Amino acid sequence: MNSQSTRIYVTVLCCLGTILMVPHFTDSFLWPHDANNAIYSLAAKNHLRDGLGTTLGANVVRVAEETSSSANVYINHPGTLSILVAFSFLVFGETEWAARLLPACFSIPLLLSIFFATRRRWGQRAAFLSSTLAAITPLFMFYGKMVNFEPLLAPLGIFYMDRISRAIHSPESTKTTSLALSACALFAACLIDYGGFFLFPAAIIAFGFRKEFLQSLVALGCGLFIDIAQIVAWSGTDGIMLLFTKGGERAGFSMPIIRWCFLQFHYLFFSTVGLCISLLALLSFLFSERKWNERTRFLIGLFVWGLGYLIAFRQAAEIHMYWQYFLFTPIAIAVGVLLSRTSNLIAAIIILFIFSQSLTIVNRDLYGDPNWYTLEYDAIRFQRDNNVAKNAFYSKSAFRTYHVEYYTDTRFIIDPALENAFVAK
Repeated sequence: MNSQSTRIYVTVLCCLGTILMVPHFTDSFLWPHDANNAIYSLAAKNHLRDGLGTTLGANVVRVAEETSSSANVYINHPGTLSILVAFSFLVFGETEWAARLLPACFSIPLLLSIFFATRRRWGQRAAFLSSTLAAITPLFMFYGKMVNFEPLLAPLGIFYMDRISRAIHSPESTKTTSLALSACALFAACLIDYGGFFLFPAAIIAFGFRKEFLQSLVALGCGLFIDIAQIVAWSGTDGIMLLFTKGGERAGFSMPIIRWCFLQFHYLFFSTVGLCISLLALLSFLFSERKWNERTRFLIGLFVWGLGYLIAFRQAAEIHMYWQYFLFTPIAIAVGVLLSRTSNLIAAIIILFIFSQSLTIVNRDLYGDPNWYTLEYDAIRFQRDNNVAKNAFYSKSAFRTYHVEYYTDTRFIIDPALENAFVAK
């Protein structure tokens, strides 16, 4: 592919990804799993309100009448995401679209990373098909703009696996840049979320432990130190124990390992037919790539990362179906490689069919139900209708999310003995 055609396709790819994420971009946080948008937007608001010197970069979820304390710090995940959302709020104002803009700005580089990593290993046609397939998946169209860690981690994961692979298979004189960039990518991934730590063992499984991993090991240690220091600064060693306890719950040790989330929610990849094509692509890949060469190991590393994360936290993965996000990228690459070995007509028919199914899934199963947070939005409307000075607000039922705190900057007191759903006193 010459440079001009590359520029044209990259431009088209960026436009396609942007267009597919535009629907509902400015909506309130109504849709499935938009609870993530609310909690990290609330934490971002507190970064701007209190300053990083007070929040220490953690996810502080206090409301106006409260002060920052360990009781209102959300330690399940690092605070890097909410810091980045706060920067978006600072530049564009505190709006829903400003919050969604952050993950969207990482999702476009995800498509580009798929394109260039695939082109380097399987050629232009496979790169074209793989990146297009990734863009038309329900996971990308819907969750690519969700304010959560997956859209930020996915491009860093591909970049890390690409660079460490190139470093391992490059002459000694050209390794330095790739090793430095891979270490930086791993460090950033570890600061964004704990899923980033899974990149290192996945790469070792794919490539075997080599001296090239020493920089990655240092980056991993630095990221771990900062993540732990943030928790200890707010909650002491009890916070570390609490995090491990919650991690154990999310792991679901009593659940069978073979109950993998991606089988239960397989339609989020490319639809049922798309998943069948994906499995065919994997079988084709395994039989055609008889030797574990560089490109084979690269793809295996991505599969191990995505699949290992789901298996390690299989209880959480069944609740958070979007945790498949790390796995859909190697699947898109494998399917793209398979389709690159077919005729243009067959490839076009399959892509158009998958795209039509993806649109159906997004509109029917994801945007089809605006009532996920009915209780929370009823409380928000009640607070706004009854908001006078020094009011205390009560709710008969507990809220599942931080929608109320984010939109009203008020924390309701839960009282199951109330006769009405909400009361203002």
